[in-house]
Amino acid sequence: MSMILKNLTLAQIFPAVPRKPNLSCCGDTDFGNDGIPPNVEMHAFSGRGADQRDRMAAQQLGETMRLPARFIVIIFCGLLVGSPVIAQTAQTVELSTRTFWLGEVPNTMSVDPPFFDPGRIRWISKIMDADPVLKDTVIHVELALMPAGESVREEPDNYVPLGKDRLNPRYDVPGYRIFGYPAPLDNPTRPSNRLRYMPLFPGADFFVSCGVNNVREEIVLCVVYATYPPDDGIRLKARLYFPKDPATRPGYFREVAERMRDLLYCLDVTDHMVDVKKERPTLTGCRPDVNS
Repeated sequence: MSMILKNLTLAQIFPAVPRKPNLSCCGDTDFGNDGIPPNVEMHAFSGRGADQRDRMAAQQLGETMRLPARFIVIIFCGLLVGSPVIAQTAQTVELSTRTFWLGEVPNTMSVDPPFFDPGRIRWISKIMDADPVLKDTVIHVELALMPAGESVREEPDNYVPLGKDRLNPRYDVPGYRIFGYPAPLDNPTRPSNRLRYMPLFPGADFFVSCGVNNVREEIVLCVVYATYPPDDGIRLKARLYFPKDPATRPGYFREVAERMRDLLYCLDVTDHMVDVKKERPTLTGCRPDVNS
């Protein structure tokens, strides 16, 4: 015997949700309430003292519900206190025995050996870009692997003093001893593609190493290595890409070394902690002989 089913409407299959859904309830369909508050029937006490026991149960239930809420608030506040979002960012870095105020901590401080590049700090780079001496430099302030004073005064191994016959006049600078690679026996006047400038004036405490393209007759790169007098465990290094011929700027190497030191004196807050960004925004005139 066949059974005839009458047509059902969508409303009959999926009844309308009574009243307005409570959006504060769980809306996860896996729980089956879809935002509808559950209908929980409370146990009703009966017999002698039923009303009193009912009120006590309601009070205990309220305390039980409030306890987790207190813990949630405490935990949430604790997370906020330790949250990196609101934690203050370190403003200084320590290198050897000195502390420098940069406004941030570069990730290069975690390498071995550690160093920082002032030109990568935005507010410092703006000052360097406007500086006639530092605008074409890339500076590294690094932990010295040996006493910086020894490294800059030591004559280079495998180099020889260059005579006029092996030195292009464009690279000749008075006041320096200039070294280069030894010439091959079959070509004694062949120019060296490496130059090292060792200053003759006392207390200079820097030297310059340059790479030369002899085919194009230009210096590709020079690096100025200098000491930082407050700490012989720190070495300063300034890279100069495609600098002008040294003969046209005989005082340039010395200016770079001294200005580089001056910049670091301004950033050095070891003995007097200040906000350098606000106190000395020009980062010049900080050498002890200038301030004394």
